[in-house]
Amino acid sequence: MPGLVDATTGWVVHALNLGVERLDLRGELSRQLGRPVAVENDVKAAAIGARELVGDATEVMAYLNVGTGLAAAVVDSSGEVMRGIGGAAGEIGHLPVGGDVPCGCGQVGCLETLASGSALARLWPQPDGQLRDPFAAAAAGDEIAARAVETLCEGIGLAIQLLALAAGAEHVVVGGGLTDLGDPLVEGIAAQLRARAARSQLIAGLSLADRFEVLRSDVPVAAVGAALLPRTTTPLVAEGA
Repeated sequence: MPGLVDATTGWVVHALNLGVERLDLRGELSRQLGRPVAVENDVKAAAIGARELVGDATEVMAYLNVGTGLAAAVVDSSGEVMRGIGGAAGEIGHLPVGGDVPCGCGQVGCLETLASGSALARLWPQPDGQLRDPFAAAAAGDEIAARAVETLCEGIGLAIQLLALAAGAEHVVVGGGLTDLGDPLVEGIAAQLRARAARSQLIAGLSLADRFEVLRSDVPVAAVGAALLPRTTTPLVAEGA
């Protein structure tokens, strides 16, 4: 479930993209299904799944979801998901980084307004509402598409740097719908990270271009993470079940 999820109580708040302000998801599902229910934030579940599929148990791993919005989750070396205040740890899409674009959270200039599917659609609008491949368009000479993908890759690079510096991530797995853009996206992100390293010995020492990988959206990390929830949370048992 998107939003701030309390995995202990199963309550969800501030699921902005769904218009959900407050919901007892775990309790309602358990009562409706008559079954034990565990609830988790979708990106945190994906992080659990990514660690299971491609992670290294000795590393701090971050999962960065680049879809309609932008969010992350960090799993420490013991396999625990970092939750923070009210489950807000990892909501880096709502960190203001500059600019004057309003964000759905109520702030202005959030990272999500640079590095997300909604940002790409705004930066490179399509008449029919269908988002084609902006990298192919850029290669064909579309200057607007070229600026859009540069901004996108720069924003994702900034998110990776942020996760390394602020959350101690040693390995960043990038997932979400935009990863279907394929190798040009990977190369664009790597180029941005190398450019950052060229400007700063501090950043160069982090070797960020070698610390991220991109998973296509058809790798079911969220489903795997959801399947593993009973071992990471305490499911609620419905009354009478």
